[in-house]
Amino acid sequence: MEKHISTTRIYDGRIVNLRNDVVECDGGIIAEREIIEHPGGASIAMMDEDGKYLLVSQYRYAQQLEMLEYPAGKLEPGEDPLETVIREAQEETGYEALDVEYLGFCVPTGAYLQERIYMYMGRCGKYVGTDFDRDENLSLKRYTLEELTEMIMNNEIVDAKTMAMTFKIMQKRNGK
Repeated sequence: MEKHISTTRIYDGRIVNLRNDVVECDGGIIAEREIIEHPGGASIAMMDEDGKYLLVSQYRYAQQLEMLEYPAGKLEPGEDPLETVIREAQEETGYEALDVEYLGFCVPTGAYLQERIYMYMGRCGKYVGTDFDRDENLSLKRYTLEELTEMIMNNEIVDAKTMAMTFKIMQKRNGK
């Protein structure tokens, strides 16, 4: 276990903050850890009446890629991840989320990022319309679990939370 010694704030942004921590490692070794602070997010895999899952396709500037992902969003201060995922499901797909079940959380990269993504699955309810953020440009896609698995294996889906959630849903479906 590393012991915290000090923190220097480097950057405070709209979505992330960056800090540099000085820590003491085993054996008394002093080291620095750059940490990206992020409030976390929540994502949902919603199945429609035809047994297909709703995904959104959107351009991700940081990766310079059009990416296919389960709907997701950032937690607001003090917000429960379940509230986040219900809000984001409607905003990004237009559908109410029903029978929402918690799948666990994943850590996108534990070395320097504090973000946790809380993962859920559910069913599509009534269509009530989308409410995109002003800088979002999403298109809705629908795929079976088998299609998603094949797309993951062919590197057509590279989003980590989508891969983790698909694996968890497959295991649940197989009774594990």
